[in-house]
Amino acid sequence: MTKSRVLVILSVAMLSLNLFAQKEQFNPIYTGVTSLSIAPDARAGALGDVGVATEPDVNSQYWNPAKYPFTIARAGASMSYTPWLRPLVSDIDLINLAGYYRIGDYSAVSASLTYFSLGEVFVEDEMTIKPYEMAVDIAYSRMLSETFSAAIALRYIHSDLQYNYAEDVSPGSAFAADIALYYNRYMMMGNRECLLGLGLNISNIGTKISYDDGATNEFIPTNLRLGASLLIPIDEYNTISVSADLNKLLVPTRPTYRQFLEDNGYEEGDNSYYSEYQTWLESTGYNDISPISGIFKSFSDAPGGFSEELKEIYGGIGVEYCYNQQFSVRGGIIDIYPFSEENPVRIELWGDEIDSIRVFDSETQRSLEEVEFMTVFPATDRLGDCEESESILNYTDEKNTIFFLDEPNRLEEAGCALETEFRESMEHRLLQKHLDEDFK
Repeated sequence: MTKSRVLVILSVAMLSLNLFAQKEQFNPIYTGVTSLSIAPDARAGALGDVGVATEPDVNSQYWNPAKYPFTIARAGASMSYTPWLRPLVSDIDLINLAGYYRIGDYSAVSASLTYFSLGEVFVEDEMTIKPYEMAVDIAYSRMLSETFSAAIALRYIHSDLQYNYAEDVSPGSAFAADIALYYNRYMMMGNRECLLGLGLNISNIGTKISYDDGATNEFIPTNLRLGASLLIPIDEYNTISVSADLNKLLVPTRPTYRQFLEDNGYEEGDNSYYSEYQTWLESTGYNDISPISGIFKSFSDAPGGFSEELKEIYGGIGVEYCYNQQFSVRGGIIDIYPFSEENPVRIELWGDEIDSIRVFDSETQRSLEEVEFMTVFPATDRLGDCEESESILNYTDEKNTIFFLDEPNRLEEAGCALETEFRESMEHRLLQKHLDEDFK
């Protein structure tokens, strides 16, 4: 029996636009349970998602649980609430509970609970569901010397994104572990005794997650995070710290559609073999790669070689001023590389507000211009011809699908503005010779 499907499109429509350039290939890394990559606390978020080597605090569980033995307080607890994507939706939320207890002078136990709600989603037969993802973890950390500590964490992950609980469809679960190291020591800079911190955290080393009893599965976001921090005292009450993190997903890169065309001798740009690509993808053994093997493959499997591997590394820089451990002002930097632009964009944060947006040269790191806003187009793994692109309507049953458009005039206006901006961007790239002249 064919089931009717009702797709409700709210504030943002899924626009069928060709938001990619034919000659500029973009190859994202695919993972499940992406909520595990969202910063759960305000401090690290304001620092530009930096936290693996910062001064220990109660929220170290997510960033580096090895920091807990160096905390001043014997125990601590924290609750963080993040209203996610509020300019777009009103009911997506992230809640995090974290706490720790130091055992003696050299070790600590800690735990956290993260709950990510995707709000209410309307599906068939006027039914409403509330998909969510959650993770529960516990960690043990211990000082191995006066300046060095290590920790291990165990995590249970649950993801419920389904609305049709058939025999072959169910919520997904996974188990994972973190391995973390932390080093800190005081060092003299002039007449100031500064605190240097170095951190490493390999998080979410674990099983894959599946929503169909193992028929298909996805890697969870295993991540390598390296960082450094320097805390400089100004006087008895004032301190300033500078911190930086680098991250790399330890997940293998999925073989691309272009590789499929080359292996089978098909003409580049032909998008008529997509169903065959799925079969070919299974034959490559990508879905059979174990999580541990995937970690090692992730360092050398990018189709674009070493240059593409470098593009998979991202990071942040943050500065924090603190008065008497009671009042803090924080700012951070996040770099974004929009695939529709020839230069990356640097977003400077001041607390939870954007202070500036600048286009900069990735080689010299110098600012080229300051902009009022930046549109980051959605990523896609489709490598087809722009004129043969497909719409979401191609994947729906005409007789059994109903689309409800909320405020269609505003959706049309937003879509036209988005397409105009993209076309202008492409024209600019043509003038700068970043695209072939035959691009249309």
